[in-house]
Amino acid sequence: MGAAVRSWQRNVEVVPPVWHHVVAPASLRTWFEFFTTNTADQIHHVGEGDAYPGDLLGSLKEAGATHVAVHSSHSSLLRDCDIAGELRGAGMVVVAQNRGCAEIGLDKTRMKRFLESAGFSVPSSVSTDKRWVVKRCGGTEAAGMRLEREVPALEPGEFAEQFIDGDEFSVVLFAWGGRVITFPPVYKGPTRIDLIPPYRRPRVCPAPESFARHCQALRSVARGVAVAAGCEGWMEVEFVLTTAGEPVILEFNPRVSGTMRLSAMASRVPVFDLPHLMGSVPDDIRAVRYGAELPWRGSPIANPAADVFATSRMTAAADSIPELAAKIAGLGAAPVPYWNGAPDARRRDDAAVPFTGRT
Repeated sequence: MGAAVRSWQRNVEVVPPVWHHVVAPASLRTWFEFFTTNTADQIHHVGEGDAYPGDLLGSLKEAGATHVAVHSSHSSLLRDCDIAGELRGAGMVVVAQNRGCAEIGLDKTRMKRFLESAGFSVPSSVSTDKRWVVKRCGGTEAAGMRLEREVPALEPGEFAEQFIDGDEFSVVLFAWGGRVITFPPVYKGPTRIDLIPPYRRPRVCPAPESFARHCQALRSVARGVAVAAGCEGWMEVEFVLTTAGEPVILEFNPRVSGTMRLSAMASRVPVFDLPHLMGSVPDDIRAVRYGAELPWRGSPIANPAADVFATSRMTAAADSIPELAAKIAGLGAAPVPYWNGAPDARRRDDAAVPFTGRT
């Protein structure tokens, strides 16, 4: 496959090797190419699920691939571990999630035991106020989740944990070569007793000013989870920050996640270039502008010139909150309710990777 046309251009040269991106999530088809800038790199969309994608090894060999980054979805994680093993056996350098981390990430009860044994704070299975959240062990995107007011009767494949009052955050990170790179925390709003999941609510990056003092702790805990789980590649760690200011881990997703695009646009880092950039980005990438993401029912959008992308969610970014608010309103979307200023964005951290323009 030939290299796709990229829209963002960094002000530092991307040097070899050429990376081949094996991309599972169907949702990335409309926007992946805009978040990698090296036009020599090649993108191979292989689909989700556990079906092996044809003669992938043969195709990569024919293309002369020596370095491969595998970007997994929830349903493709274990298949992609097999793909990575095959490619490594053929002598290729591969960035892909390791099997141990993937297996933990696919089973929430196993994940909870792992996190507890590693010393991380997780929701208790005992509720002191008769509010339990029932979840599916292998669920994703809040599928099958419900609130119970009495000790819940669990079906096979379910578990229950205490509902926690607080505010929800996600930290996206990328781990490879002994480094863990974190992106600015995404704020997803207060926890809700109606259990409407964050992907159906507005979310913003950077976090509102009132949470700025907690963001480094969220990054640090997320990095600790990645190290403990042996993460290689992408991970999203989801938190509730309690009313007392304690980060409690809800779960982690060792794969491409829904908050990745928002983190990338707020920090203005082409996330899928990270295999190239591990020697030039800081451990903690800062937000350099304001980003927001809202549910979207319209047609897909991929408009890098306007800093707007949309699939099932619309993501937009701008240099100021008023500019972003006007952009969102112009698309017919509801206002974002959370911000009262975010000094992390005003900081304009020079360590973040800047861009010189768009082609």
